[in-house]
Order: sequence, then structure tokens, then C-alpha cells
Amino acid sequence: DFYNTDSFKHLPLKDEAEMAIKVLSKKNFLGVITSRPSQIRDTTLASLRRDFSDIFSEVYFTHRYNGNGQRREKADICFNYRYEFLIEDSAEYANECSEKGINVLLMECPWNLSEEVNSKIQRVKNWSEILKIIN
Repeated sequence: DFYNTDSFKHLPLKDEAEMAIKVLSKKNFLGVITSRPSQIRDTTLASLRRDFSDIFSEVYFTHRYNGNGQRREKADICFNYRYEFLIEDSAEYANECSEKGINVLLMECPWNLSEEVNSKIQRVKNWSEILKIIN
């Protein structure tokens, strides 16, 4: 199972991610919303602590796939906790969130390049573009 490998436990950050998130945290309330299964909750939290210390105020698990908790939608979490922006790599979640009025920045990745997204979503290539939009 990939989730139990060292490769998964030490996935590298995208270029500029650490710097950009630290910059964003100075003026913004940051949280993490993940669809990772609850079985890897501890590994996920350890990775966030290792890479970002105490930058994120909250970490939400949607329990969408193989979850043991109450299933929640990313769009509902963004709306209920008043997040103004979602930085996402899934076109499906990006569409769902933008339909609820959340500003979505879709990080271009190989798995979403051919996916249709609505006109409310802004595609971005990197963290520098995100900083220009949000900061």
C-alpha cells in the first residue's frame, strides 16, 4: 500500500510552496482541506507539522474516500468556515467550490489539464502566480 511507504511519507513539496505559504500566512487565515483517507490522518498531520510547523490553523478531512468519519464536501467546509480562496488541484472539487461562491485557484497539474472547469475558476501554473492574486 503506497500510503505506508517512505516515498509517501516524504513527498516533496511543489516548488516555492513553503515560501509562498509562509508569505500568505502573514496576512491570511490558512487551513487545509484534504480528501486523504482518515487511515493516513496521522501521517498527513505529521507531514504538515514537519513542512509548515504551526502555519495552518485547522486541518479538515472530508472522509470522501475510505473515510471513517462523517463525509463532508470541500465546498461546504469553505463556505461554513468562510474561506475566501481555495487552492486546489482537482477540477472536480474546484467546480464544486466555485459553484458555492468560493474563489478557486486551480493549480495546473497533469491530471487536471484536460478537465473542463467553469469560468469562475482561475488556473495557475505556480505559487508565484498565487501570491500575485491573493497577496
